[in-house]
Amino acid sequence: IGGDVVIKFDNANGAQVTIDDVIWTAIGSNPTLTITSPTDGSELSPLETPTIEFNVDNFDISTNATAGDGDGYIQYQVDQDPFVNYFSTDPIVLNNLNAGSHDVTLQLVDNNGNVLSSGVSSTVNFTVNEIVDVNNIGALRAGDEGAYYNLTQEVILTYQQNFRGQKYIQDATGAILIDDDNGILTENYD
Repeated sequence: IGGDVVIKFDNANGAQVTIDDVIWTAIGSNPTLTITSPTDGSELSPLETPTIEFNVDNFDISTNATAGDGDGYIQYQVDQDPFVNYFSTDPIVLNNLNAGSHDVTLQLVDNNGNVLSSGVSSTVNFTVNEIVDVNNIGALRAGDEGAYYNLTQEVILTYQQNFRGQKYIQDATGAILIDDDNGILTENYD
């Protein structure tokens, strides 16, 4: 940045010179808005609250609509819900989002709430996976790998050890070894 780029060709023999995949981009002062997380088309765990992370450049975010201490603010829309005013560049936390596919759109607006004339916006689509209730270990073992399940009926803890936090559970339909090396299950079990 700020230096010179020199491309020199020695074409004395009349050979053809080709430059491919080169893009000249001027650094401008137009506002930009980019959603950085989640990525478009991603699948999210139902155990975590979806959070929209984004970058805003060449645009100062106001702390509220009446302060006018910036260029304007962000509005975001989840699916077809009305736009929500947002006065921060902190990640947007989407509480109580149902399982399924969702579109989230962010747009920059001026301090009066008007969309910028250049229409600066960004949209991401992602899926929040669902948690499926199963009644027994047999149904759980028949499930899809990578899916999320809630075992609703009682099971028996038949053995546990400190090594990797392992616990063995079973019912009349089968048994499972729970390998809890990260110590997520913190309750004491008899």
